[in-house]
Amino acid sequence: MALAFQRFKVYSKLAVVSVVSITLLVVVLKNVGNKANVWLYRDFNEVSTLWLMLVTSVTAIVTWWLLWGLRRLVVEWRQLRKVTAVEAKLAEQKALADEIAAREQRIDEKLKGSIANESELDA
Repeated sequence: MALAFQRFKVYSKLAVVSVVSITLLVVVLKNVGNKANVWLYRDFNEVSTLWLMLVTSVTAIVTWWLLWGLRRLVVEWRQLRKVTAVEAKLAEQKALADEIAAREQRIDEKLKGSIANESELDA
């Protein structure tokens, strides 16, 4: 069963790659002679449509990568803030625990001292 599923997966990927490749080839062949007037802060007269599509697609991919990286950066920044807050809480709790332990030790010493004083008075 696993082999059949893997075979289906491989052939599906092959079919998708084939269809995309053929579509890309048809688009390139149909646009070889086409030209476009483009303005990008200055006039570019008669730019090849293929160059225009290439620049547009590369720009779209780079923009997607940048936005995806920015999204990941925001997520990591939020996690870092949460971890920092948790560490601050833990440090505060540890300081309070140390303070309570010191108080308990002083109380124990006072009790031992008072018990020792009572036993001396009784004797």
